[in-house]
Amino acid sequence: MNATGALSASGQLTCAAQYSGENDPVPALLSHDDYATFQSLDLDYFLEAAADRIRDFCQWHISPSLTHTRYCDMTGDGTIMLPTTHLTNVVSVIPPWPGGQILDPSTYVPDPRGWISFTPYQYGFAPTPGTANLWPIDTVRLFDAYPKHNHRMLVTFTHGYKKLPLNVQEVAFELVMRALEKPAGIASDVQAGPYRYKFGEFGLVLSEDQKTRLTKFRLVGVA
Repeated sequence: MNATGALSASGQLTCAAQYSGENDPVPALLSHDDYATFQSLDLDYFLEAAADRIRDFCQWHISPSLTHTRYCDMTGDGTIMLPTTHLTNVVSVIPPWPGGQILDPSTYVPDPRGWISFTPYQYGFAPTPGTANLWPIDTVRLFDAYPKHNHRMLVTFTHGYKKLPLNVQEVAFELVMRALEKPAGIASDVQAGPYRYKFGEFGLVLSEDQKTRLTKFRLVGVA
């Protein structure tokens, strides 16, 4: 097996490998050059690392505005949950089975907070001889445009902020500043005369206050 792998200064993992068996060694994740970039306090490196940390916490890309096509899960009441908290447009919704047709946009309502609800319809009809004993239950019923026993839809949608919100920018810059001020050694505190200073967490670690400020941008699972 021939394999090379590295995490570039931009934070992207590059790997070229030909695996001949499941027991072959995994390519290296980091290199000496990557560590040298980290030690040099390269600003681009830390900006991208901070962005990745925030996106990992929020569980979506946040910015810029992008159009994606994805299979999206549905809740028990038939609501389609999209991986976003800033939905700007729904291009199409298609059932996942073969030959599924694009749904009429009038049958659903997108919510900018990140989900799609189906519009309930109410309709009536005269009972047939076979269902006459169900009168009046079989006369008027609520009907959803899509059956709830199917658990996902193929959705093409546009989401994300055109400009990164200031709250997110502030958290990112705070992470970068703290990471760039990391101590060179392993000391946890410093004492000078009667004064003692204890280091907090260094590196790209979100504080509780920062997590709170990012709450409105974070995906929330709904059963």
